[in-house]
Amino acid sequence: MERRGADSLWSGRGRDRHALITAGLRSGYFAAVVALDAFAARGRLAGVGVGLPEVVRLQKERPDEIELIIRNDTQRERTLRIGFAFPPEIVPQSDDLTTRLPAGTKLSRVKWPCVPRRRGQYLLEFCHLEAYSSLGFWAVRGRLPCKTELRVYPNLFDERRHVASLFLNRGTTASTRSAQWERDGSSRNCESTAGATVSRISTGKRQRSADTW
Repeated sequence: MERRGADSLWSGRGRDRHALITAGLRSGYFAAVVALDAFAARGRLAGVGVGLPEVVRLQKERPDEIELIIRNDTQRERTLRIGFAFPPEIVPQSDDLTTRLPAGTKLSRVKWPCVPRRRGQYLLEFCHLEAYSSLGFWAVRGRLPCKTELRVYPNLFDERRHVASLFLNRGTTASTRSAQWERDGSSRNCESTAGATVSRISTGKRQRSADTW
């Protein structure tokens, strides 16, 4: 009985040891895979460049787009996450943009929608990039200088509408004043005509009274 109990105890310990060794090998294999993925991810942003115009002209309160030219020297398919530190006066459609660069293509065009809220000149100094490793365990981030000036001009449509409303208001005021002047003039003419009639009548009465005397 004691021998059988000892054998079962040693066999149980052996199974636990085997499970521990298997789990350790699996965890070691997983750690090795993660380490290899991190080592390979160091060059995920190699050969990537972002180009923008030196000056981008926009109109206030009018939706527009900023065009980016992304250079992919390796011409391998990759996914990029792009971000800019937009000023508060420039409202982008999204805080960051994720795009996929196709294989076999060196240059790709990407358009970033935005709406300017205020007139002025603003600068985009850096472009922030992020790319994921092959297995997705790591994210590699970088920053590239861009030096792009955003010039926001007045919205010509709104300005024209505002000017047209001013002219309409002035025309309405002028017509109202002219109508008022015409009414005032007619009333004055009526008063002067009535006064002339009264004076004529009173003068006639005086002449008749003088004839009788």
